[in-house]
Amino acid sequence: MKNKNISKRLFILMLTITATFSLMLLIANSLLLKPLYYSSVKKTMIEAIEELSDINYEEDTSVWNEAVRAIQSGKYLDITIESSGDIIYSSSMDVGLKSGPDNRDNEPQQPNQGKRERKPKEPFYNKMPENEWQALSETIVFGTMIEPDHKTELFVFKGQVNENITVYIIQSVAPIVQSVRQANLLLIAVSLLFMIITAFVASRLSLSFTKPIRMMQTYVGQLSKLQFESNCEVTTGDELQNLNEDIKVLATELEYALNELKNKNLQLEREIKAQRMLVSNVSHELRTPLSLIKGYADEISAGFISNREQEQKYVGYIAEESAKMKRLLNEILELSKLESGRMTYEPQVFRIDEAIVEFLDKYEGFIEENSLNITFETLPCEGFYDRICFEQILANYISNAAKYCDDRKVVKVSYREIGNVIRIEVFNTGDNISDDVIDYLWDDFYKADKSRTGDNGSYGLGLSIVKAIQDKAGQAYGVENVDEGIVFWFEVEK
Repeated sequence: MKNKNISKRLFILMLTITATFSLMLLIANSLLLKPLYYSSVKKTMIEAIEELSDINYEEDTSVWNEAVRAIQSGKYLDITIESSGDIIYSSSMDVGLKSGPDNRDNEPQQPNQGKRERKPKEPFYNKMPENEWQALSETIVFGTMIEPDHKTELFVFKGQVNENITVYIIQSVAPIVQSVRQANLLLIAVSLLFMIITAFVASRLSLSFTKPIRMMQTYVGQLSKLQFESNCEVTTGDELQNLNEDIKVLATELEYALNELKNKNLQLEREIKAQRMLVSNVSHELRTPLSLIKGYADEISAGFISNREQEQKYVGYIAEESAKMKRLLNEILELSKLESGRMTYEPQVFRIDEAIVEFLDKYEGFIEENSLNITFETLPCEGFYDRICFEQILANYISNAAKYCDDRKVVKVSYREIGNVIRIEVFNTGDNISDDVIDYLWDDFYKADKSRTGDNGSYGLGLSIVKAIQDKAGQAYGVENVDEGIVFWFEVEK
């Protein structure tokens, strides 16, 4: 596709708009100005007739004559007044009523005063046929005609004041036509001058407008090559500057995203390595119980067992190792389900104290088997959380406490309100966790095993399950070293 220069397009567009606008003004002036002038003149003439109709022509001649001249003042109107067919006032020689500067023959007469000795020629508007008059009201008619001497088009308004007085107002159309012609010539000259100025301004404006665009184009081209060292400064104070700022923000975000992608790739490599280690460790952990189970089973099947008591002892070993394997596999499957997002989280309102009491009753056998001294204070409190996940976290914390308790076997379950959440805490007596590995307990469970003393058969998957559940719920969790022991905690919404 052929590239089009924005500067040239903008220049042509501005000239086209200017030319179109000037042409529209010229057409509008030619088509509308004359009718507007006609309408304005007609309105002025109608108002003049109405004002002339209000004059009392029975008064002294000088009085009503002065009133007529006041109405005519400032208006380019010819006024003629007839009384019973005789002209008693005329303001123009063009109607054939005045013959020169001798005003003795042209002084206005009083109505019904009588005829002059020298009768002027008959006004030409009396020759206008009756059917060419247009009635504007009951007393005012209008017509257009050509003045016979100068062949000039005229507007003629006729107003009937009363039975005797008739008023004529005459206006030439020639000044109106001349005004329209002069206006058009002036408009054409101004339009040409304006187009020249527009061409100059458009050329400068198009270049100044496209300069920041070209700068941003160069900047974006460098960004496309992942060259983030360059910069682009646009200070136009308008949308182009805003666009440039957005591009710079986008460049910053892109650079950040690329760095994040690199970090994610490194993290992915570490996770792949961790998964391989997990498979290796799980295989190692499964190998030991499987070897024991196979050895005891071979002893029994081969008949090397000398008495019933020894056989029951071997069967107990097989059952114990099988339970360990089952627990390990269940935790692996549960963790896989949580991390893949297939776990359903359905929060509901329930009593925290009742849920903990119910859990402890359900795990009474486990508590007695591990000789745990559990204490719990029941205080009414409601939470909004998934009940199954709630018991699952408690089970992991209690199981973890049972493995790492010291000889006192003291476990305390408590909770407290913190803002809009409730924090459930499980304390057990025992050695503190080393500070250099405490932050890794939730991610790499085998490091957690190495950081604790006690049962070497612990697989550390319980804490990873707690982390996955809380991440799903969007709530906090953690562990703290305290006097004489350790506290594992998690939060639920009120």
